[in-house]
Amino acid sequence: MWNECDAVPSSVTPDKRATVLLFMSKWANYTYREKTEWLHDAQFGVYRMFTQLGIPTRIICEDNLDEDLSGYRAIFRAFSPVELLSSSQRNKLEAVPLPTIIDVPSIPSFAANGKVISASGELGKVDISIEGPCPMPLDLSGFGSSYQHALSSTAGSQAAHKPGVVILGYPIGLVYLKGRDRDAQLALLTWALAGM
Repeated sequence: MWNECDAVPSSVTPDKRATVLLFMSKWANYTYREKTEWLHDAQFGVYRMFTQLGIPTRIICEDNLDEDLSGYRAIFRAFSPVELLSSSQRNKLEAVPLPTIIDVPSIPSFAANGKVISASGELGKVDISIEGPCPMPLDLSGFGSSYQHALSSTAGSQAAHKPGVVILGYPIGLVYLKGRDRDAQLALLTWALAGM
């Protein structure tokens, strides 16, 4: 008798150590679902970036935070502001023992008819917003002296990093899907992963 599991060779399953966890808060989806359509692009745009780069990815949400998530390559927190999580979920997310990339770490303000804003620095010139409805870039300057800053704009620091942590002040997935320069966004994500 044919078994559907037999149709997928075990070699297709990606190695856990090469896989990035992509955290998408269900609370972010509940919060923004009636106000905008950009959130899907902000979160799943990151998934599209990983597939474009050929990086195995596992999507998780708050329901997975009780699992043993050790052993993965890294965790990317895609537009999931911590204020939307309960304190217990926030603590579990912060305790995940993996290198971490975060975009938009806290609730931003929004522009209904935003214009393209660019940042520059050690990573060159990178767009950090799009035309039309878009979360406004967050200034990451206040993250403390343990962080170095790789991009800055009129809105302040847009990429802060220290060993094992990269924080972006804008939704990279949204700008990747709807912006002008996909290659610059892919280069930024590649840079962030290289520092892990």
